[in-house]
Amino acid sequence: MNATSSRQHVHQLPMAPSPTATSALPRKRQKLTTTACEPCRSRKIRCDGNKPSCEACTKRSQQCIYQATPDIKSANDYVDSLVNRVAQLEQELNNAHATILRLSTHPVVPEEPPPQQEQQPQYRQTFSNIDPRLLPENERAAMENGPVDAMGGDAGLEAPDEGQTFYGSSSAHGFTRQMYGIIPHNNAHSSPSGPIEPPSSNQTFPTSTSPYMATENFSLLPRELADRLMRLYWDRVHVLYPFLHKPSFSQAYEDLWRPVSEHHPRNGTGLGLGASKESGPSSIIFHCALNAVLALGLQFSDLPLAEKERLSATCLSKSKDLLRLDLFDNGDIALVQTLLLLTQYFQSTNWPNKCWTTIGLACRLAQGLGLHVEENRVDQQVNLEIREIRRRAWHGCVTLDIIVSMTLGRPAMLAGSSTRSLPAPIDGDDEPKIGSSIEFFRQSVKLYRIVGNILLSVYKINGEHLERSVAAEEKAKIDLVHTLDEDLTRFMHDVPEGLKWQLSGRQPHEMTGILARQSHVLHVRYLHARILLHRPGFLQYCKKQKEAGGTKSRLNRSLETDFAKAAVDCTQTALELITAVSRYSATEVTGAWWYNVFYTRTAAMVVLLSGICPPISEQIGDEEREEAWRKCVDILTKNLPQYAPVRSCLTTLTALRQNIQREIGQGGSNGERLEHVAGNEVSASSGVKSSGGGASELAVLDPQLLDLSFDPFSFFESDLFSDFGIDFSEPFT
Repeated sequence: MNATSSRQHVHQLPMAPSPTATSALPRKRQKLTTTACEPCRSRKIRCDGNKPSCEACTKRSQQCIYQATPDIKSANDYVDSLVNRVAQLEQELNNAHATILRLSTHPVVPEEPPPQQEQQPQYRQTFSNIDPRLLPENERAAMENGPVDAMGGDAGLEAPDEGQTFYGSSSAHGFTRQMYGIIPHNNAHSSPSGPIEPPSSNQTFPTSTSPYMATENFSLLPRELADRLMRLYWDRVHVLYPFLHKPSFSQAYEDLWRPVSEHHPRNGTGLGLGASKESGPSSIIFHCALNAVLALGLQFSDLPLAEKERLSATCLSKSKDLLRLDLFDNGDIALVQTLLLLTQYFQSTNWPNKCWTTIGLACRLAQGLGLHVEENRVDQQVNLEIREIRRRAWHGCVTLDIIVSMTLGRPAMLAGSSTRSLPAPIDGDDEPKIGSSIEFFRQSVKLYRIVGNILLSVYKINGEHLERSVAAEEKAKIDLVHTLDEDLTRFMHDVPEGLKWQLSGRQPHEMTGILARQSHVLHVRYLHARILLHRPGFLQYCKKQKEAGGTKSRLNRSLETDFAKAAVDCTQTALELITAVSRYSATEVTGAWWYNVFYTRTAAMVVLLSGICPPISEQIGDEEREEAWRKCVDILTKNLPQYAPVRSCLTTLTALRQNIQREIGQGGSNGERLEHVAGNEVSASSGVKSSGGGASELAVLDPQLLDLSFDPFSFFESDLFSDFGIDFSEPFT
């Protein structure tokens, strides 16, 4: 015990003085000040170091002056340098942000970056402890805590104010909100009762890199070309997918060409792109969306194909570079709209994974913003325009999610789960007042709800399978098909008169403008939905007929009748779809070219395969099938721009046709059949002439395309024709 106390006592003793200090001098000499005033130093007399005046100077009535020690002087100089440096950085940041504002309105990329450009990231790292109040507003917000952490819990103890962000009742934040609905609380902490005010997304400038990094992505196409592409987007895309608030976006676009001082005020929070300062003409998110809009407009332009591809690649590159990760920190409806635009563009590319991932991000962001629920809470009373934009954005996510799932054969995130009301059939954004252009979007949403049910119940894309016998499973599918077929028939009869494609024999070409396009697009979507519904029965019937080999089928008579009806319905609908696409794919009435490729490929494969099933051939003759094939060739060689997916589709279909004709034993040798089927018909239909020796400018004349071990059904067992003409043997990018 004593030893322990002794050790503790030793540790508490002061450190031993240095040898220099332990001289023979009396201990009092240790208390002598080391800082003497200048008069005492000059006189070389003892100074007691008292301040502001020592005793010696006081007695002589002399001014007492102390000179700072080198260490103190150095520290003071360093503090002064820090203060000056902070002031310099503030000025540089303000100048840089003003430069970006000017470049975004009149974009001119500087030939040489300012000298401080490369040092800027180092400054930010060195002075990371600067008072947040000294930072610009957008960077200051990035340093502040949000109202909810990543686990759904509240960051503070006050009543939650979630703004436009949605947190369900299972989250800790939602539980806190429910608690404050029960217990009394101070009015100062009560939930807001006014309109929704979404949190600032702080997207005006990047926060993690030099402010000059993105200036090249703010540059614009020539005004005349940009205006033309914007008109094409509004006329060809927006009328089918009205995701944007047109007045807000158009006004922001016009402000791009004006000095900043002449920009319109922006207070349309909640309306998305172009409506607020955070999504206005000087924001990153607006330029990201604008480049996607221009890339979509290019798909409908009359520019040469090579020029369209070059400009589209440029616009997409800018858009991707501007879609920064920090935009997702808060998220708002403008970001959802931007992702929907990019999803639409990615549908035209050979990047299925980009398309798949982008729509997935849009769906998750939309759910996070609460777009999937009605604004019926007391604290979510929104005006009509905001409510309608939120509905359009949500149903845009649902629709594209189903389309991408259908085309890629992958699980649907939102199919069968949407209970949100449809957008109101009103035009609140200066769109043409011919009926209601939003009515088309409403009808499309209704149709794709049925398509979603087809994918879930018939194709089981989400993986739900019940344990049943084969016969019971087939009977259950037949019952489902009957129910869904009735849904499609009911949908067709309920289409408003302005959009009907069969009204007293009226055809889309007898209508004008937007309504003609909407009517035609709705028609081909409906036809494709019917093919999708009946294709499993069609395949089943064809397989049973092939297995029977001319003998009596062992199928139950009732089931055989149902499968036969499905097979005939599927084939006849495919013929109708080919006719509709052929009639309008070269006109302004048509939709996007990549959908025409998809519809043509789907319908052509059904018609071609029907040739191996004699019962179908008896009802649909060879001449009708041959006419349909010629129309398909015309669509893919004459009517559509010759993008790579278009050419690939023609190659695939030609190979399929050659192998099916070999399967059913028509014609002579392989070489003779190749010349007759591919050479004569394709060349006669498309004007492409074969060169000597049977070679052709088209790959469809390659004899190696004729697979002697061909199984015609293998074409129909892969992901619902999931590629838009993409070669799935290549890795996705």
